[in-house]
Amino acid sequence: SIVAGYQWFSEWGRDAMIALPGLTLQGKAKKEKLCLAVLKRFARCESQGIIPNYLDHGDNKHAYNTVDASLWFAWVLQQYYLKTGDLKNIVSYFWPTLKNIFHFYKNGTLHGIKMDSNGLIYAGDLDSNLTWMDAVIEDKPVTARYGYQVEINALWFNLLSAMHEWAVSMQDPLADELRKLSLLVKSSFRKVFWCDDREYLYDFVNRDEQSLSIRPNQMFAVSLPYSPLTMAMAQKVMVVVKKHLLTPYGLRTLSPESMGYRGMYKGNQRARDMAYHNGTVWPWLLGHFAEGLMKVMVDRKKVLKIMNPCWKALAKHLEDYGLGSIAEVFSGDAPHEPNGCISQAWSVAEVLRSIYLLKK
Repeated sequence: SIVAGYQWFSEWGRDAMIALPGLTLQGKAKKEKLCLAVLKRFARCESQGIIPNYLDHGDNKHAYNTVDASLWFAWVLQQYYLKTGDLKNIVSYFWPTLKNIFHFYKNGTLHGIKMDSNGLIYAGDLDSNLTWMDAVIEDKPVTARYGYQVEINALWFNLLSAMHEWAVSMQDPLADELRKLSLLVKSSFRKVFWCDDREYLYDFVNRDEQSLSIRPNQMFAVSLPYSPLTMAMAQKVMVVVKKHLLTPYGLRTLSPESMGYRGMYKGNQRARDMAYHNGTVWPWLLGHFAEGLMKVMVDRKKVLKIMNPCWKALAKHLEDYGLGSIAEVFSGDAPHEPNGCISQAWSVAEVLRSIYLLKK
């Protein structure tokens, strides 16, 4: 399995899924079998279409309070397929799990996760912390992102499209339904999330609110293998993300120009939790940032010019916190001091993946 971070995290489904490709499928690692083994471990724990948020080692009462772990699970399989072309193992070991995810998300499962009539996934409520921005204070989410979340529906569209591709290859009758639904989701995604006035994507939309907060979550609608956006939309999204969120150590979780921004990750537990996803920098976001840039910028040299300062800063960071590794988070304001876990799996994995993507 994968430990999410040292010194206090254990096995987290979301973290494991996001970290797997960078740790096992890139460069000369040749660890495809290890990737499959970890996926099998989590697939065995799938319940009602949900890959666990956290694996419990006591009485096996795993935590299922996540809307995205299952969707990232599909992304890992997609990355495995793109690297190996091995559809046989996907069909043999994981197709039933993928179909469970599809059917439960479509028809409804835990935590109010369900496909709406427009094809989009609506999840959670004011008291839910189902996405990766999951900090909680006194049982209340710090960043209450419920309803249609932008990265969840980008991941949903990607899952439908990947499953359609594989269903066609194996002549599964589900292919026709997946094709029709993916077209509906693409259309609905643009209608629901695109803000014409600001020329970027709403972070989430629910019955009461369209969130204009500039966060990195919109970037996944560009970076994932299947995107629901036009190229013009994708280019504008990446311009906004780069302008507001990029630092030498990763992307901020909220623009300094947004209400609620907290530039320093420090203080007591409450102060740190308030900043955790409200400006704090996360290195793991660099993998998808690099991938998004590669999609919208023709010149690879221009992308390298943007990414090289990050790699240089992080290389120097290897000597100043958790020696030889990459921290969980950094403060949003300069000098961007490292904090959190001294070695974070997805920080390491996605920084490595960003390098492999551009230097292969």
